[in-house]
Amino acid sequence: QEDGRERRLGRQWKTKQPSNYDVYVSIDVTYSCGKRTLRRMRQALKNENSGNLKKEKVWILQIHTYDEATMVEEFPKLHAARIRLPRGRLDIPGKREDRSMAWGFHSEALALWHLKHNAVDSSSSSNGAYRSSPGDNRYRYVWVIEEDVGVTGDIRPLLNAYASEDRDFIASELLPITATWYFYPVALDEFVKKAEGKQLRANTREHVQRFSSRIIHRMVTWSKEGAIAWSEETPAMICLVEGLSYLELYEDHLGDPYRWDGHVTKEDFHNRMKVDFESAQNSYRQCHDKEECERMMDEGFEDNSRNSIDGSWIGKFYHPLRF
Repeated sequence: QEDGRERRLGRQWKTKQPSNYDVYVSIDVTYSCGKRTLRRMRQALKNENSGNLKKEKVWILQIHTYDEATMVEEFPKLHAARIRLPRGRLDIPGKREDRSMAWGFHSEALALWHLKHNAVDSSSSSNGAYRSSPGDNRYRYVWVIEEDVGVTGDIRPLLNAYASEDRDFIASELLPITATWYFYPVALDEFVKKAEGKQLRANTREHVQRFSSRIIHRMVTWSKEGAIAWSEETPAMICLVEGLSYLELYEDHLGDPYRWDGHVTKEDFHNRMKVDFESAQNSYRQCHDKEECERMMDEGFEDNSRNSIDGSWIGKFYHPLRF
């Protein structure tokens, strides 16, 4: 995206305390827009580390890049899935030369990251079968957050709120879909066959999701077998068909809007931060003694030059930011 999101990504992960997260920024460099984003991200990180934040730790550890050609090489049936889009390549937004399949096939993009950074042994057999197993992964859980998601508090305690949840898939609104859903026909025959036993198809909102090693392993396997569908449907159906566990994101962690067609301006987001911080203060008052509450208020929104984006309070997810 041609905007200042690189700086915002860095701010959301600044902390004076050790972090228990490794953070990757995944960038599709198929076309010029992705290459420009990569250059700006590298420059933004360089500026953050050498400028005003020199004394603070920035926990963006790695930038992961990939392209459409690599996706197709690893998962050859992607071309067949794109052909099934009602308007073909035109259903992928962007300029004519900037329409990458990664926009609508997130599972395969995530699979590339997994094979490069997460799977300890991601080798393939002579027939191309995926030989790794869930227990071979470096990370037990992986959060995937779209670049236009806003967080009004500290993102780390927000994610930590799910640390005790041993679920394979965490997302929002896993709901049945019908043939009227625009991307319903994208699912390839191999995908539909796997879904037949459930007698329904479903999708979720994909702005913020958490995946376990088990579901990531199955996502790679399905994609290699040609069981490919639009990204909102793929993990939902894998979860249902494979008998994996699911959890809805907690309702009080989702702001309004949190949907694909939302719209949050910079001014809107600033106002939401104030409202969410006041709500966090009220909750804090009910759970802590007066001295601790006063300390929190003293260190809160009004006196924080960085608008509390790196504070210690839990806010909400919003989607999408339009700045």
